[in-house]
Amino acid sequence: MEPMEDPPVSVVMPVWNRAGMVREALAGFLEPSASIFEVVVVDDGSTDSTADEVLAAAAASRGARISLVRQANAGPGAARNRGAQEARGRWLAFLDSDDLWLPWTPRILLQSLIAAGDPAFAFLQTHVFADVSELASIGESPVDVVEHPDLYTMRLNAPLAMIGSCNMVVRKDVFEAVGGFTTEVRSGEDTDLFFRCGNRGPCVSIVAPVLLGYRSNSPDSLSKQAGATEQAIHFILSRHRAGAYPGPDAVRDQTLLKSARITIRNFFATGHPSAAYRVFAASVPLMLSQRDWHHLFRLPLTPLLSLLRPANHRFRWRP
Repeated sequence: MEPMEDPPVSVVMPVWNRAGMVREALAGFLEPSASIFEVVVVDDGSTDSTADEVLAAAAASRGARISLVRQANAGPGAARNRGAQEARGRWLAFLDSDDLWLPWTPRILLQSLIAAGDPAFAFLQTHVFADVSELASIGESPVDVVEHPDLYTMRLNAPLAMIGSCNMVVRKDVFEAVGGFTTEVRSGEDTDLFFRCGNRGPCVSIVAPVLLGYRSNSPDSLSKQAGATEQAIHFILSRHRAGAYPGPDAVRDQTLLKSARITIRNFFATGHPSAAYRVFAASVPLMLSQRDWHHLFRLPLTPLLSLLRPANHRFRWRP
């Protein structure tokens, strides 16, 4: 038997106790339209029948080659790193096990990567959903790809609904050059990777059509855990102070400050004001260096401003 040709794109999917959901995430790869892709599923120490569901999907696939790797629980960053080690594609696409690719995603993603001339990164337009039935209203539209000189610039300017590991594609050689995801934290490891890769080459954002459905109501999503989110932003700010992230300094610091402001606003909006003020205090040196006087003086006043203009300054009191 002749060896299989390496796929252009390897999809890496970490899973942990997702027996009731993983088949749904894999469904889009089972058809012939995804036949030149591979999917590497990393079971991160599941205690349910997740592995059995993945093997059943792999056996039924008429499209992508689906393989399963098992390891003791080590967290999402370590699981993605293990999947990347096993992957054979030139590009790595990361997909969470509660999210979904649309039927046209494999075709449009590959076309966009080739047309862009081998970019270091690509990010997919996302639609946030609570119930799968909501995706029925999403249709394929003309392709719109925006090119950026680097990942920092993309994070500042791209018209994307969200930016995270779930909608990221990275060239494997770039991913390996920076050592993959950190395993020091279990939330924010994607943001840390973005900053370590900030100047590593051109980036494209595929702003149309929607290529990813992002599930907003997964009860175990780390992004919804305030403690983990706060730990992550403090970790990233400390890494910046230690000089871990490459320049150019101005665009890097603007990008980091934007991430910090978003985190502060989200903490205020979801009823975690103490966390918001702690992150604000840690971000003050960045605001001063960037002369961001507007947010330096207004962000701490969010509880008061929410009484005057609640639509612009979201704030929630928690008992």
